[in-house]
Amino acid sequence: KIPSGAEPKLQVQKVSTFLGFDGVYIIGKVTSGCISTDMVGKSNGRTFTITEIESKYPNCQVAKEGMTIGISAHGIGKEDIQEGVEVNFDSA
Repeated sequence: KIPSGAEPKLQVQKVSTFLGFDGVYIIGKVTSGCISTDMVGKSNGRTFTITEIESKYPNCQVAKEGMTIGISAHGIGKEDIQEGVEVNFDSA
């Protein structure tokens, strides 16, 4: 069960970029709260927006604590987010 009011956090495991994709792809584990598209994350003084969430569950719209997910993030570069950091999110 998810504690109500838990701050959404993601432990970053890997950061990638892809040719033709404007943004970064972040793989990580949700360590608290719930994460959904359109949420705003902050890392290294830069903010970014989640445009898509992928997981082993089809059509995942909300990622919950304990899930490993991939997110498409816009507004941040690969150099702005490091593997191993924990990213906090706010609702857009």
